[in-house]
Amino acid sequence: MLKDLLEVKGNGRVASIMGQNTHDGDVKVGSTVPDFMLAGVDGHIHKLSDFRGMKVMVCFYRYSYCPACAYTISKLIGQYKKLAWASKLMVITVFRTDVEYLKKGLEGSDAPIRRLSGVHCYPFLALADPNGCAASTFKVDRKGDMKYRAFLKAVVTPSIFREIYLNGVNGGDTLLPSEFLIDENGVLVDVMRAKKKSEFMTMERISSFLLL
Repeated sequence: MLKDLLEVKGNGRVASIMGQNTHDGDVKVGSTVPDFMLAGVDGHIHKLSDFRGMKVMVCFYRYSYCPACAYTISKLIGQYKKLAWASKLMVITVFRTDVEYLKKGLEGSDAPIRRLSGVHCYPFLALADPNGCAASTFKVDRKGDMKYRAFLKAVVTPSIFREIYLNGVNGGDTLLPSEFLIDENGVLVDVMRAKKKSEFMTMERISSFLLL
């Protein structure tokens, strides 16, 4: 199984899934972003650097059943449909969960993303970051424990309960959404680091990035 396969690269060094983050530089506008390698729900392993030559949007979210993340992603899907330059943008969504439950969270009958977006086929590349190594490399922010508020807002099913419980234990429930716009050379052009769970990159910022 591809579950739990992860490698993070930075400054020419490599960290395994059990290792520590080895990227020492800041991830800021104008800098070259660090590389990572994660398993996708499509059954393949993907490296961020494989998409050099393309404009890329990398989005970090909590677990796949997170109601707040589902809301943000449904908004992004809606924006993507309206974006005239959408075909020029590679959207990569990274979730703090394993491949098995990420797939269920995107395709299951109780999947909140599917329900809120009204889309049966998830349009973006979905990657699993179960140990949070890629999120840590990109300096994705955290906030206080929100699992109980998410729990109360969710339609509680066994899958949702499992994700809330396990990701609460692992710290995945405290990740705040972060979205990175990266140019063809791997340089960070714009970043949105949410201060609250409902924030997301505006379509105007994405459109401006695509017109560069």
